[in-house]
Amino acid sequence: MARVLRWLALALLATLALLAQAAEDWIDELPTVTAIAHGVVEQLKIDTADWRFDVRGIALEDDDDLFAVYMTGTLVLMRRIILYKYQEEASLSPEREAKLRCVVASYLEAELLIGEAVGKRRGYLTTAHKCRDPECYRRWFKTGISNVASASYRGRILPRLFQHDARAAELDRLVQSHAVGAPYMPSPAVTLMMEPVLKGVARAGCFVYGGDANGNGLCDDWENPQADTGAFACGIALEKVRMAADDGLRVTLVKGSAAPGSTVSLRVLRAESPVIDAQAKEVWPLGSSGDVVVQPGQDPDANPYVIVARGVDLTPDPSSPYLLIQPTSDPSVRPVHCEQPLPIWLPRQRKPTPSGLHGPYRSADAAVLVTRSLALERTAANEAAFLVLHKTRGEQDLYYTTPPVTARAPEGVGRPLVTQGDYVRSVGNAFSQSCETADSFTVASWAHTHPEVWWGLDYGGNNFSMIDFNFAIGIRSEPGFRFGSDLQIPSAPQKIYREGQTPAALIYVLVANRWDRCIRGFVPRDGDKVFGEDELGPTVDGSESWIEGSWEDLVRLEKEREAFFTEHYKGFLARQREFGCAPLP
Repeated sequence: MARVLRWLALALLATLALLAQAAEDWIDELPTVTAIAHGVVEQLKIDTADWRFDVRGIALEDDDDLFAVYMTGTLVLMRRIILYKYQEEASLSPEREAKLRCVVASYLEAELLIGEAVGKRRGYLTTAHKCRDPECYRRWFKTGISNVASASYRGRILPRLFQHDARAAELDRLVQSHAVGAPYMPSPAVTLMMEPVLKGVARAGCFVYGGDANGNGLCDDWENPQADTGAFACGIALEKVRMAADDGLRVTLVKGSAAPGSTVSLRVLRAESPVIDAQAKEVWPLGSSGDVVVQPGQDPDANPYVIVARGVDLTPDPSSPYLLIQPTSDPSVRPVHCEQPLPIWLPRQRKPTPSGLHGPYRSADAAVLVTRSLALERTAANEAAFLVLHKTRGEQDLYYTTPPVTARAPEGVGRPLVTQGDYVRSVGNAFSQSCETADSFTVASWAHTHPEVWWGLDYGGNNFSMIDFNFAIGIRSEPGFRFGSDLQIPSAPQKIYREGQTPAALIYVLVANRWDRCIRGFVPRDGDKVFGEDELGPTVDGSESWIEGSWEDLVRLEKEREAFFTEHYKGFLARQREFGCAPLP
C-alpha cells in the first residue's frame, strides 16, 4: 500500500509540473538576444570539437564570422518559431501583442547589427574562403546562414534556449511540421533592411548590450558569458546626458523609443562611480513624479530629448562626480551617466593616462599651473599637449583644461612636434564622458611642453620656437576649431586675447629642463605677421642641426638666420611672459 501511495504522489507531482509548464505563456519564455548569443557560443564549442581549425586558418575563439553566421541563423529560427506559434493563436491581447512585437523587433535589430558589420571582422570568410570584397563576404555569409537551418542543429540548440525540455521538444516538432512549404524569411543581416512597422520598436545598437569595443558588430554582452542576459525592453531608451544650455540636464533619447509629446518618468542621482549603488543619492525629483514631456530634435534627423532637474543645484561634488539618469517607469532600462569636471585630479584621472575635463580655475595661468605636473610626466622624448578652455557664468570668467596627451610624432633626430591630431585626442578624451558640451566653451590657450634637448640654440627646451610664435599668430584670427567630426569649439579673440589681460595667453610652453622649470606665455598683437615656410627657412627654429652645401652657403644661411632673428624672433622673445617657475630638481 505504501508503495502504491508513493507512485500516486510522484504521478501527481509530475502532472502538476506539466500543467504548470503548459500554463506558462510561451511569449514569456522566449530567450533574449544575449541569452541566444550565450547559447550559440556554448553549442559551437561542442559542435566544432572535432573540426580542423588549423586548416580553416583561424581558431574558434577568434572566428567572429562563424559566431555571426550561427547567431543570425538562430535568430531566424526563433522568428520562424514565433510565426508558427502566432498562427496557432486565435487572438492576442494588446499586452501580449506588444510583448511579441518587442521580441521580434529585438531579434531583427540584432540581425541588422550583425549584417552591417559583414566584412569588418575576422573569421573563416577571410581565411578559408579568401574573401576580399563585400560581394564575396555577403555571398558566403548568406550561404552560411542557410546551413544553420538544419533539423539536427535545431534539436541541439533549442534545449539550450528554453528552460523546459518539453517546450523545446514542442517547438522542434512545430518547426518540423512546417518543413514542407516553409515561408521564406529573409534576414536583415542579408538585406540590411527591416520592416518599417517594426523599425524603432526595439532599441537599436550595441549600447543596449554593453557596447561594441572592437567594432565587429557582435556586442560585448553577447561575447561575454558572464554578462547578464537581460530582459526585453522596448520602451524609453536613453542615449546620453549633458548640461542643458540654460538650466538643468538635457537627456537625449534613442530615436523611436519615445515620441515627441509623450511623457516619460526619470530621476537624477549623484554617485561616486557610474553605477547606481547603495551610496547613490537622488537629487531630483525628490518625491515628485519626475514626469517630463519629450521634445523633438532641432531637425528631422535629430534625436528627441527631455530637460530634467531644472532649478536643482548641480554644483560638482568631488565625492560624487557622476550624474546618472534612470527611468523610473522601467528600472530595467540601462541608465546613462556623465562626469562633472573638477578642479582637482582624482587618482583614477591621473593614471594610467590623464583623463577628463578639469576646472573651473580663476585664470588660464592657474589652469596651466595645476596641469603642469601631469603634462611634464607625459614628456619624455616627445612633447605633450593640452588646451585651456574658457566659458562665462554670469560675470565670472572660468577656465578649464583638457587632459595632457603625449605627442605621437616619431622619436629621433629633429623636433618631436605636437600635431593637430594630438589636440584632437586631448579634446575627445575631455568630452567623451563629460557633462559639459564642447560648444559651450571657447578656446582660450594652447599649451605644450618642451622636452630637454641638446641641440638647436633657439630650441634648447627653454623658449618658444619660431614655429610656436608663428602658430600663435596664425590661429588668433581663426573663428573656431574642429576637433574630429563631432566636436567644434569656437574662439573669441576679442575677449580672451586682449592685450594687457594678465590671465590670458594664447599659447604656453611648459619646460621640462633640469636648469629651467618655468612656464612661458605669449599673446600675439594686432599686426603680427604670419611667416611662410620659405621665410622661416630650414634651421630658423633649430629643428635641423646639419645643412648640406658649401662653406659659402652655410655662411650665407647663417647671416640670413641671424638677420631674421634680430628682426623678429628676439622681439617675440622679449614679449613672452615667464611665471610659475618650479624648484629645480
